Amino acid sequence: MNWQIEAVASALLLANVWLVARRSMWNYAFGIAAVSLYAVVFWRAHLYAAFGLQFLFLALNLYGLINWRRSMAATGEVPVLRMSRLEKWLTLGGTLKIALLVGLLLHLTTDAAVPFADSLNTALALSAQFWQARRRVETWVLWCLVNLVSVGLYASQGLWFTSAVYAVLLAVALYGWREWRRVEREQV
Repeated sequence: MNWQIEAVASALLLANVWLVARRSMWNYAFGIAAVSLYAVVFWRAHLYAAFGLQFLFLALNLYGLINWRRSMAATGEVPVLRMSRLEKWLTLGGTLKIALLVGLLLHLTTDAAVPFADSLNTALALSAQFWQARRRVETWVLWCLVNLVSVGLYASQGLWFTSAVYAVLLAVALYGWREWRRVEREQV
């Protein structure tokens, strides 16, 4: 049953990210369904940081839905923005601190399979999801990093569908980055 849940979650995630790249509000329906199923998958794989992240993703999906809806221009398009230099530095520092603290916590208190890789990926994904909800172009750089780490992390735990999906998601993230940069230039 695990692989079926993983396969459905993977398909939902692919649809979610493709719709994000296209700046479609429908991404949130697929995102909420995907994170709900991935919570089960990651718990069973002893990837506790990834499991906990699904609850934060759920909250950030709801926040993003509200934020995107409010920001829609009169044309119905979702505008995108660039991160400030301060936002970039705060993101770097915050991501590294979260990764270290969660990694230590998992290492010391759980039977986590790979606590530091899991926590780094979790911190990167949390940052990416937050900036996605805030419609920042640089979210795609973070998603590229998440996807690169995820391929190896999930393959190491035998989560083959998920690993393959993250390889595809890397290509989608590159597409999303290109599209959001194009839209940002056209908005000026």
